[in-house]
Amino acid sequence: KPESLNLSKLSTMKKETPELNMGEDFTDSILGAFKAGKYGYDGKIDFNGKPVRISLDDKEGIKTAQAVQKELSSLLPEASAFAAEELTELANEWLEDDAEEITEEDFIERISLSEISILKNGRYVLWFKDGRMFHNHAVCVYGSIDGHFETAVVEG
Repeated sequence: KPESLNLSKLSTMKKETPELNMGEDFTDSILGAFKAGKYGYDGKIDFNGKPVRISLDDKEGIKTAQAVQKELSSLLPEASAFAAEELTELANEWLEDDAEEITEEDFIERISLSEISILKNGRYVLWFKDGRMFHNHAVCVYGSIDGHFETAVVEG
């Protein structure tokens, strides 16, 4: 006979993503101010006259964040093209019946960078607004500072 579920134990279980004690806000000489939060650090950078949110899992991610910011002008077109190659077919599956087919060029024109998340081990996620192709979900490109894109997915 299977053991029954004890709901009192369930209510005391930790969250899947534990809250971390991040410490104090800090300012980086290149990227500016970061505010400590429950799960990391948040800041903003200016990219082509637009604010882009940047988040760090921990302070050690600052070197990766600096590298991504430094290369963002060349990285962004490459990431957009990678996302288009990976997700244009899916975008067309999400189309209404009477809508015009989306090309890879259309896909690239429609997405816009909204956020950068810096993960551990030199990895990052570029978050794009989806240009309403996926009903306002995010297009995410996972990459690493060694120059490789891992995957492009729709999230949210």
